[in-house]
Amino acid sequence: MLERHSPFTHQRFKEEIYGINQAVTVLQTLVIALGAGLAVWGVVNLMEGYGNDNPGAKSQGIKQLMAGGGVVLIGTTLIPCRFVRLIHGKPSLTEGW
Repeated sequence: MLERHSPFTHQRFKEEIYGINQAVTVLQTLVIALGAGLAVWGVVNLMEGYGNDNPGAKSQGIKQLMAGGGVVLIGTTLIPCRFVRLIHGKPSLTEGW
């Protein structure tokens, strides 16, 4: 009797997971960079608002600063957490909150 070998070996599984890990790392880096850029833009607007005594620019600057901080927070905490849940067999993204 011939023995069937699975085409999805342990080594291939490790290679696939390594590739997915790299993609998630790139995604996380991009999200953090986007958030940091938004936060820096907010600081520039905030300083411009204080320099010109412009309440509209101050308000816009603080909103951008807070939004950028939120995006950075999502990039640092939420993205790896979701990926680990998917790998360990919990496909539901809302499970366990």
